Amino acid sequence: MKYIAFGLILICCLAQAIETNGYHIFTKHVTLEKLVEQVKNVLKTGNEQLGIPVVDPFIVERTQFKIEQKEINLNVLLTNVNVSGLSEFKVLDGDIQLIPTDLKFNINLTWPLIIGSTNYKTTGYIDAYSFYGDSDINLSAQNFTLETEITFTVSEKHLKVKNMELKLSLKKLDFRITDLQIFYNYEAILSNGLVNELISEMAPEWLEDETFIDNLKLFAIKKIDAFLSIKTATEILEFLETI
Repeated sequence: MKYIAFGLILICCLAQAIETNGYHIFTKHVTLEKLVEQVKNVLKTGNEQLGIPVVDPFIVERTQFKIEQKEINLNVLLTNVNVSGLSEFKVLDGDIQLIPTDLKFNINLTWPLIIGSTNYKTTGYIDAYSFYGDSDINLSAQNFTLETEITFTVSEKHLKVKNMELKLSLKKLDFRITDLQIFYNYEAILSNGLVNELISEMAPEWLEDETFIDNLKLFAIKKIDAFLSIKTATEILEFLETI
């Protein structure tokens, strides 16, 4: 849940446009720019009532993930993860459209600079390439932009995602990893300098990859629906009153 906390905070803003006593919904446009600006504080302080953690700085002591497929086996451990700048976004555009059966949420945000660091440990292989590393990763992302349109339906006292469109872009990434060893048929290849250069150059393209975006949307919808299923519109409104 922590990994999409920022998105969930934005979803909370939807409730301010809903009349919860009777759930009367009508066609209307609500400007989001000023409303979204108010959540910057929540990113820095969190909200225990809604289970939203502090997101800026985003700190994780330890997280691990594994990929086990036919041609891919990867084990990655990250410790002392620290990401800053997530609350320093700018609102390029945004509105809410309330129509007879649905609620449409549009937002376009950009982050001038996001800085991250972590210790890492990894082992594994991809096809004939094997990996081993145990050191540090540092990165800075410039002008990361997120544009999304989410359509919700109202079911009793809860919102549910009906459809989601997502577009990501990144102007520049400076990625630096140390002490990563890559082997091809047991022969060491690719210096860390070349790995850093390749990842930095290719990251903007990866964020626009259709398969990556589709998988990210499915993950986000699942997490958003899970969050909204246990929080009524009234509870979200009460949260908004504290912003």
